[in-house]
Amino acid sequence: MNASGIAQWTQDGVLICSNSGGQNIHAITTDGNGGAILAWTDSRVANTTTIYSQRVNSAGLVQWTANGITLSSVTGSQDFPAIVSDGNGGGIIAWADFRDNTNTYVYVQRVDQGGKLRILWDASGWDQLPSSIVQDYIVMMGVRSTGLQGKTSAAGTPSTQADPGIYWQQVTALKASGEIGYNFSVTTAADSGIHGIPWYYFKVVAQTNDPTVYWTTNVDSSYSVDNIPPAPPHSLTAAQVSGSVVLAWQHDRPSDFMWYVIYRSDNSFAGAKNPVPYDTTADSAYVDKNPPAGAKEFYLVRAEDIHGNFSDPSNEAAIVLTGVDEKSAVPKAFALDQNYPNPFNPTTEIGYQLSAVSNVSLKVYDVLGREVASLVDDRQNAGVYRVVFNGAGLPSGVYFYRLVAVKDNGQKYTSIKKFILMK
Repeated sequence: MNASGIAQWTQDGVLICSNSGGQNIHAITTDGNGGAILAWTDSRVANTTTIYSQRVNSAGLVQWTANGITLSSVTGSQDFPAIVSDGNGGGIIAWADFRDNTNTYVYVQRVDQGGKLRILWDASGWDQLPSSIVQDYIVMMGVRSTGLQGKTSAAGTPSTQADPGIYWQQVTALKASGEIGYNFSVTTAADSGIHGIPWYYFKVVAQTNDPTVYWTTNVDSSYSVDNIPPAPPHSLTAAQVSGSVVLAWQHDRPSDFMWYVIYRSDNSFAGAKNPVPYDTTADSAYVDKNPPAGAKEFYLVRAEDIHGNFSDPSNEAAIVLTGVDEKSAVPKAFALDQNYPNPFNPTTEIGYQLSAVSNVSLKVYDVLGREVASLVDDRQNAGVYRVVFNGAGLPSGVYFYRLVAVKDNGQKYTSIKKFILMK
């Protein structure tokens, strides 16, 4: 709700969890950016309760795995969650835990999106009011010269403050105020992940009014962690276009998105714990050009971010292939297929067939008749062809694609079809 009492998100509220079994005893805190982080007791597994969490951004969109991420997978019951913001877009959640079925303990877990480190230090002995001579605490962050953004395999704290392998910059200066300790949240350039660990080094300088009089802490090191998986892709569909299978799905990509992992199997993925990846793509559509003819194939898609976090799998899509042998088949007529998927975002596949050697042109036009893309401009043999069109740089709307094929005897085949780009 805004300050005027007007609802800002989906009418009747945003659905956080739709699993059966019941969810209750909720806790909520701000994510610091107009959204919220929630925790609740979940009974989706029979005869036990578990703590789950979810984040909703300022637009009312769920950010983490559908139906929440679990904070503890041990047996026994976990109840009564309490949550506070960690000040960096994540949350710290505590709960009552009965995992040994004898005693109740308190456990705590932190969930975050990475990109931050919180630095803490004790006050200088010369920061004592009313006669403090320390004016400012200068926080310095350093990286080693090896590796991108300070990435290095050498962990730990350097032996001396004058370590020549570290390059420093000032990130802030805090006024001394006679406190027993201070802290500051530092933004990092990269999180740890599948590409390595980017170590960052820190020291704090207690500065007086005299620039030649100051005290420096020891150097310490750390790295930031992104442990939140992406939300799963959804609405996965599979369709046969000539001898290929075209997959399409929907997904709200996070800022640290890397790619989608495609899974293909002769059997249903139900109950499969570690399916073998088949391929990867950065698009929200994929063309499997080599499916086995005459078989029933099953597909799944997962999103992976740059830190190696995998989403839950999408819904399963299954398709029975009819077994078209395009290499040996010569079409009896010219034809232009309807694209698939349609509507699409941002990619779709267009198929066409030629019954004779022809000079071929396949172009895309907007509703005003202006050419926006040239997909084919070539001389091609008789056969079946497929072209992927990417409309990422175009606005949503109605478009047309036009095939012109001119045979050597001058005979011309022309066909136009409509498709819709919906972002």
